[in-house]
Amino acid sequence: MLGWTMSAIAATASAGNVMLQLRTPYMTLLSASRSAMATAATMANTIAQPIAQPPPSPSPSPSPGPLPTNSSLDIIGYYGNSGNAVSSIPLLTDVSHLYNVLILTFASFNGAGNMTLDLQGPYEKDHSQLIVDVKAWKQMADVHGRGRRVLVSIGGQNGNWPSGLSTAAVLAGLTSFLTAYGLDGLDIDLEGGSVGASSSLVPVVKALVSRGYTVTAAPEAAQGPLVAYCKSPLLSHLSWVHPQFYNNGPNSVTTPYVPSADLWPKPWTVHDWQAESQGQSFWAGVLGAIGDVAGLKPAQLGMLVPATSAAAGSYNHWDMDKLAAQVAAAGVTHVGTWAVAYDKTQNWKLAESLGKLLG
Repeated sequence: MLGWTMSAIAATASAGNVMLQLRTPYMTLLSASRSAMATAATMANTIAQPIAQPPPSPSPSPSPGPLPTNSSLDIIGYYGNSGNAVSSIPLLTDVSHLYNVLILTFASFNGAGNMTLDLQGPYEKDHSQLIVDVKAWKQMADVHGRGRRVLVSIGGQNGNWPSGLSTAAVLAGLTSFLTAYGLDGLDIDLEGGSVGASSSLVPVVKALVSRGYTVTAAPEAAQGPLVAYCKSPLLSHLSWVHPQFYNNGPNSVTTPYVPSADLWPKPWTVHDWQAESQGQSFWAGVLGAIGDVAGLKPAQLGMLVPATSAAAGSYNHWDMDKLAAQVAAAGVTHVGTWAVAYDKTQNWKLAESLGKLLG
């Protein structure tokens, strides 16, 4: 019994070994199959996931296009009395070629009705040479085809229009002076009160313009002076008016000399003349309002800025390249500066910036 049992056990063991041997390849194959299926499932899951894309690169800002050209732009420089830049006053023939209008400062009347010129710089004691150089400068060709003009300014901080002389006497003295110096006209830089008190001013201006002279005015861009100038019929007879956008801030003006409320609903909060709203600079909006009040044509509107921060006491920081773009946007055709000497100290930065508009 024991022998059979041992034989049976041996036989059973042998059969088990055979079965184990048969199952081993099967198990190996099954394990490999399961591994392949897991790998395939992982790959499928990976493929099913969206592939993360890198964020798009920001589009480069478009380069500003060239400024529109205006070959008729007058670039105006006050010449003579120049504050702290007297040593930088050049000879007329050395002024940047981009200036085509120069204004000599300052003239006044004496009791006899004759005009005198109080001029600093290289011609202070040599008016004969000034007359020669005025003629020479005017004869220099302007590469942009603009005419060259030299005016004289009456007024300034201490200047006044003669109140004790008749219109005929003032006109005679003025035209005699302009002829002697070879000048092309008059710039009026009077304090507001002097404008209203001068009964001969408007008749003289009308007579000068009728004779072909250029006549301009430079009121401060502030409420008091603007009211005085606009109350007088003076502005409508001028070749153009170029307000001084310095020494007084933007909040120095109010109704009716503020820009459109649609663009500037709170003008009293503006502290920079070059601030912009929907493409309009604040100074251009004020200039347009002045034109509307005085009934002026666009060709009669101009503006003045200080050439450098040293040329004015306050509101004297102007970005000249930005100014050129704003002048182009506003369509202004007369832009000037106090003063030529200050512009020379910065290698004619103002003239060069505005000159880009000439093409």
